[in-house]
Amino acid sequence: MSEDLQSAVLISAIGISLVFGVILILWALMALVVRIAADRPAADRKVEPEPAAEDADATRSRAAAVVAAVTAAVETQRAGDSARARAAAAAVGAYLAGEPPATDRDEGV
Repeated sequence: MSEDLQSAVLISAIGISLVFGVILILWALMALVVRIAADRPAADRKVEPEPAAEDADATRSRAAAVVAAVTAAVETQRAGDSARARAAAAAVGAYLAGEPPATDRDEGV
């Protein structure tokens, strides 16, 4: 019995050593890559400009349009009316594209 126990402990010790050894090797490789990447001059690094901040009113109105579209889609799905879903999708798509959506009043109906 003690021979089996010694074999089990030896196999466990070898397995644990291999796992932690590989973890240490990967850690060293990552540290090396970070040092190599950090040594590059600043001129070589590409810095992307931050996108221009939108006006607060435009952001609020866009968020309101998204909420309206989601609400319309959920209600349309519940009602089973696909014509309303298409109209809501077209209106939101036009709004997000920057064009005012067409209404019945615009068509003279």
